[in-house]
Amino acid sequence: MTVFDWLKSRGWDYTWNVKIGGGKPDIVAFSSNEIVALEFKKDGLNSAVINCRKYLKGANRAYILSKGHESSQQIEKYGIGLIEENERTKLVVEAKHFLMDKKKIDRLIKALRKKSLIGNSVNNFKERIVELLRQNPDGLTIVGIAKALDIHRHTSAKYVSELIKEGKIIQRTVGPAKLCYLKRVENVRQ
Repeated sequence: MTVFDWLKSRGWDYTWNVKIGGGKPDIVAFSSNEIVALEFKKDGLNSAVINCRKYLKGANRAYILSKGHESSQQIEKYGIGLIEENERTKLVVEAKHFLMDKKKIDRLIKALRKKSLIGNSVNNFKERIVELLRQNPDGLTIVGIAKALDIHRHTSAKYVSELIKEGKIIQRTVGPAKLCYLKRVENVRQ
């Protein structure tokens, strides 16, 4: 069972690249009344604990995801949970549920639903870029697309490149900028 399967089994949807509290957790899970931040242990346990404490400013729970067994004393001290992900995902320490203002939670969950994985599929990104270019016939730069869709410019560049290869959009150099346009299909009479 992957961590994503584990999240689904608990009734949580998930997304990433979302600022919560004082940073961007690796995964943000949410239900109708709860927000959960998950941080992969990369540089060390202390670093992951510090990040999780920041996330608790905007989340009800925080978990550290680890590949190996970790000491749970420091984690439990701050109410942070621990999930081990080896052959299967296993909850080692349950995270404490921190209460937050109901209106704030509702507002954050509404925003998370817009950015959720379901809404961030590859096809959805491409469809959103095509629709955005349809609405902007004068063209947009990759950065302009990224800002309009609230995604990173590298993500924007990746999907623009794929759409160019698919022949759905074109890119023209105009001065120092590369503008993206929706490719017009013209009927050619034979």
